[in-house]
Amino acid sequence: MSRLFDRPMDIFIDLTADGEVGRRTEEAWPHPDRFTARARRVTCVVRPGTVPALSKAVSSLGWTLLPSSSAIAACSEAMRRAAEDGASLLLLHGRVEASDEAVFAMRQSLERDPMFGCAAARIRCADGCCFRRPSRSGLAAGPWIPRRALADVADVAEVEICPELFESSLLFPPEIVGEFGTLDTRFASLPGAILHYLSCARRCGYRTVLSNRAVMGICGVSCDDRRRPGPAVLPSDEALLHQLTPELNRGWEEFRAESNERFERLSAHVHRTVGGERRGSLLLDIRNVGALHNGTSRAVLGCVEALHRLSPPWEVSVLVQPSAIPFHGLGKSWPGWELTTTVPRAPFTAALRLSQPWHIQEMIDLHQVALFNMYFVLDTISWDVVYPPPRRLDGTWSFLADHADGLLFDSAFTERRFLARFGRAAEAPRTVCHYPFDPADYVDRRATTTATSDYMLVVGNELDHKDAVRTIELLSTVFPFRPVVSLGPQLSETPYLRVHRAGSLSEHDVGCLYAEARFVIFPSLYEGFGFPIVTALALGKTLIARKSELLDEIAARCSTGRLIAFTRRDELADILGRLFHGEAVQEEPLGAAISGAPRRWPDVARDIMAFTEQVTGQPARSNWLSREHAVNQLLAYRT
Repeated sequence: MSRLFDRPMDIFIDLTADGEVGRRTEEAWPHPDRFTARARRVTCVVRPGTVPALSKAVSSLGWTLLPSSSAIAACSEAMRRAAEDGASLLLLHGRVEASDEAVFAMRQSLERDPMFGCAAARIRCADGCCFRRPSRSGLAAGPWIPRRALADVADVAEVEICPELFESSLLFPPEIVGEFGTLDTRFASLPGAILHYLSCARRCGYRTVLSNRAVMGICGVSCDDRRRPGPAVLPSDEALLHQLTPELNRGWEEFRAESNERFERLSAHVHRTVGGERRGSLLLDIRNVGALHNGTSRAVLGCVEALHRLSPPWEVSVLVQPSAIPFHGLGKSWPGWELTTTVPRAPFTAALRLSQPWHIQEMIDLHQVALFNMYFVLDTISWDVVYPPPRRLDGTWSFLADHADGLLFDSAFTERRFLARFGRAAEAPRTVCHYPFDPADYVDRRATTTATSDYMLVVGNELDHKDAVRTIELLSTVFPFRPVVSLGPQLSETPYLRVHRAGSLSEHDVGCLYAEARFVIFPSLYEGFGFPIVTALALGKTLIARKSELLDEIAARCSTGRLIAFTRRDELADILGRLFHGEAVQEEPLGAAISGAPRRWPDVARDIMAFTEQVTGQPARSNWLSREHAVNQLLAYRT
């Protein structure tokens, strides 16, 4: 037999906190008979002095009106009588516009599980455009959420299992309504007493559920009203609750309620931006930029600068590590944007990390503040070479592939490498977003006035895949009297070898090294984009680079300079020997993929924002809830 559908129902209405009762009640609370006709008995508690005005309005409905400054004792009596008669009890706090449809949905929620001991309805505003999000068990007033966001929630879960929760409409099944004694009269208000009663039930295993398809209104409560949008527990009652139920906050924090609250807060923020009520908000995470100059800093800061010049109609904040601010002079770089060294508390439409993450915590940070999380993947080198990255990088990037809302790649080569290693990423929206190819974005006019020298410039750090150390050793052996300049690994200098540590020179000084070089040698075996390739060609240099799919992809988009490819180091020595003697060598074609103007930083910025708008255009497509599920599992492991 059904727990509820074949059982009678009583209604208890608490109007003691409603100052409008008795003032044109019929107009302010229309057709109360619609939700009381099916009830066996209705008890209504009002402030003393308001009974005469209200009694006329409801005399034909058969209600029992009780004057009292507190509804606790009367509610205990209503619960006792319902329990004796095997009836469920619908508790309404304020002039709630209940409906048969909403009560039916609440009953359905309780029917799902015998350990569901109370169902709460969603509360909408008077205009029906927003609903109220329960907050912290009902201890604090909840925020208004656009009603269109409720569809995202209800589609995922018709019922949310919560700890104890006080809302303006609660339905108790017969088995629970009188099982845990009378309400504690030490509380000053009904919300506090009901929360304590629900905590007693929860301690025995009976959970409260929020019925997402049961929506009721409260007369005269508007979402644009500055008054608090929901019942908040009195401070004295809250203190007593924490004393009697020390695990009160833990229940909210650990058992999904806080996750659902955060999701609705973020979802509401995005829906308001999609609906045009406010501008979208974007958090740019550039914490991977440190106090040095390298390819990552060049790529990331180039993107931020280009986005700032684009001036998108978004509220933008930039998250940066403290050491990078003075080193790169970021203090006044982007007027109108917030520069922060800590993860903001405000909600964002999207968070975009302009380089791949290295730790799970970095992704959790972005997840907690933005409904959509996107990442710009620069390469997969660290995963393949194993030795330099932080531990557990596979787990970090597997999480990225499984849960990112969008992925950008600096080359098709990088995209193919990432998808081959993390196949789940193929399910995420993604795009290739090349950095610029226009020589104007790489040529420092001050550096080009310097005369060309006779040295060979070898570019690449000390990591093995850069192959810089072994290449320099080869050149120093084969051409002992030819000058070599190294930009990368820390080596001992000789009369014919000048060394510059990677990251130690400013962009201008690096530009001068390129401009003065006779040949630029880039021996790297594995890159994601390769700024040295584009920089050398932009300056019209003869570039000798390791042959690869990436080299072909980049060369097809460059139009200046001279490109010579080699496969093995002994080929490099042969090529240089021919060049020094003026002999012909085979050159690689350039510009095969160019159509129209070459790509510039403004194009990069426009592509980033177009992708961001595409990803965030439909809030329901966010991976936030599944990502939160995984995050909670990860946090459980920590403890």
